[in-house]
Amino acid sequence: MNNKKIIMFLFISIGANIVAVLAASFLVSMTCNTSVREAEVANQVTTPVLAVLEIPEEGVTKREFLDALWQVEASQQLYPKDGDGGNAIGPYQIWKDYWLDAVEFSGIEGTYEQCRDKEYAERIIEAYMLRYKRTAWESGDWEIISRTHNGGPRGATKKATLGYWKKVEVYL
Repeated sequence: MNNKKIIMFLFISIGANIVAVLAASFLVSMTCNTSVREAEVANQVTTPVLAVLEIPEEGVTKREFLDALWQVEASQQLYPKDGDGGNAIGPYQIWKDYWLDAVEFSGIEGTYEQCRDKEYAERIIEAYMLRYKRTAWESGDWEIISRTHNGGPRGATKKATLGYWKKVEVYL
């Protein structure tokens, strides 16, 4: 995602007001051409300066990601039917092997059947990702996480999981 917020600043250089000149100089140097920056440096700016600064939006939060995953897996139903021929359960359609990997790694207590509970299932997802894709989980690389959720520890490298990622991405 390349979403950006556009923030516009208007600074007016007023005589010897160094703060306004320096602030405008900093912002302008990031967005304008060389001749304007050279004028700034020479303190010859006497006209208003409009600076446009593009700031990337905060990344998608874990909550937003989990909601997107839930939408794809169960249309955000809390108690969906079992999927994959009865092998996947709960709002995140977790398989027993996935659950075993997560509890073995994390020490989370409970039973596989508890994956039908959304909050418990989210703890399982986090534990699984911390085991296999810690960096992606902590940095919010939701493509890697989606594909791993769908295809297992090496799911992010499988072509078969690309379509799944595209479905999740729609909801982010």
